[in-house]
Amino acid sequence: MNDYLKALTAPSAVALIGASDNPTKLTARPLVFMNKHGFSGKIYPVNPVRDTVQGVKAYPSVADIPDQVEHAYVLVGTDQVIPAVEDCARAGVKVVSVLADGFAEAGPEGRARQARLVEVAREAGILLIGPNSTGVVDTRHGFSCTTNAAFKADTLKSGRLAVISQSGSLIGTLLSRGAARGVYFSTLVSVGNEAGSGVGEIGATLLDDEGTDGFVLFMETIRNPEALADFARKAHAAGKPVASERQIRFPHVPVEGGQIEAPGVGEQLVDEPIRGIGRPGSFLRRLGLQGVGQLRQLRTSETRHVADRAAAANDPCQQPQVFDVARRVQPGPAW
Repeated sequence: MNDYLKALTAPSAVALIGASDNPTKLTARPLVFMNKHGFSGKIYPVNPVRDTVQGVKAYPSVADIPDQVEHAYVLVGTDQVIPAVEDCARAGVKVVSVLADGFAEAGPEGRARQARLVEVAREAGILLIGPNSTGVVDTRHGFSCTTNAAFKADTLKSGRLAVISQSGSLIGTLLSRGAARGVYFSTLVSVGNEAGSGVGEIGATLLDDEGTDGFVLFMETIRNPEALADFARKAHAAGKPVASERQIRFPHVPVEGGQIEAPGVGEQLVDEPIRGIGRPGSFLRRLGLQGVGQLRQLRTSETRHVADRAAAANDPCQQPQVFDVARRVQPGPAW
């Protein structure tokens, strides 16, 4: 297991920067959930004004923690995020997730703030997740480092599918609906704004996970088509299928940098051109996407493709095993 994969899915030490002492608060949830689900690593709350957080010793900064922190979840307000990530950089943290909003989606000032955040992370070699990330979960290790309320469930069953989603809320939906259909997951990552790493980069990192046999992607936009295509090719070479649910929604505006802004929810799926790649549907089909239509089909696909992985990896003529679950997102019956 490489260093970034371990820090992403099974860190030996995690810092919760800005974790609340009040267990009813949003920013208290990662500590509550990790304790609930038996995370085996060490948890270090970081709070400069408290000696303890939820009964756990707190530290004024990540650099003050007497351990090598591998993963940090930044739970502080927008204005405190960059100093917190700079603290992580000084401490040599490998993976940093950021909860706060107020970045690229918040106009010129927010875009400048996000650019600085990315700069700090890149200079330090940090795998940055977010901002606007509800966190990372690995069901096999009890690593429920998330603010998503779905993970207050009493138990979390493990599977062999990884989820990478631009929407944090949809992770909870997938978790509950998957459980009802016997579909379970290994790792679930909310990538948010994808400022430093996105769907493709996170997918490529998870490809080395021997406990993951396939992927489910939830995308509202395509921010880095090159990384997505590279991930699809590598997943095919590894014999690991990828299911992609596109949720590119109207109203939509093609913008500089090859992405679609999708601020609205509840309108029909669209397939308007994105600068540099053309229509999203055509682009995804060029990667070899096929239809899976219903969540319950993932169970069938998972079973079939786990059995076929070795053969698929050794067949250079086979197209990449990438599935496309394209549906409308207005209210309707459960899938």
